[in-house]
Amino acid sequence: MMVVECLAVYDIADPKRLRLVARIMESFGIRVQKSVFECHLPQSALKRMLSCVQGVMDAEVDSLRVYPLPANSRAQQIILGCGEIPAFPPAFVI
Repeated sequence: MMVVECLAVYDIADPKRLRLVARIMESFGIRVQKSVFECHLPQSALKRMLSCVQGVMDAEVDSLRVYPLPANSRAQQIILGCGEIPAFPPAFVI
């Protein structure tokens, strides 16, 4: 099972869609800022996450961006101010 580590960020124009997308994202990743999630997912779960968000968002005015992270990126994170590196279980499966 191939696991993908990524950073998912979104900008949703409508408050109702924003709440729905936030709820979807909370089931797939760990919120590190208001519209930013760190995800540690099997490839199939990543595809499911994208499909769920795409079903809610309005592609004319909303956006979701997913940035793949290198395998060792968590060990190299730099955090200034409040916050911590979230712990993922060995296999974060939805």
